[in-house]
Amino acid sequence: MNRDKEPPIPITHVKPDFYRWVSQTVAYESDVYVIDILTPISHQYYKWLCKLPDYDVVLDEDSFTRDFINMLYEKYL
Repeated sequence: MNRDKEPPIPITHVKPDFYRWVSQTVAYESDVYVIDILTPISHQYYKWLCKLPDYDVVLDEDSFTRDFINMLYEKYL
């Protein structure tokens, strides 16, 4: 056995399931969920992208919202 190797890094955080994550309540609010916060943000971002003169949006708003929320889940959790 090679003792020069570093020990493996322990897993200290397990990524939650996507559907469990979006259905979590926001801290200090019992009736506001993560999806309730992310959906209006994605709609605003989509509208802003549509207004850019040098940018062509090729997705419809529902697909963009789904992809935007999935991107946040995959990248930041």
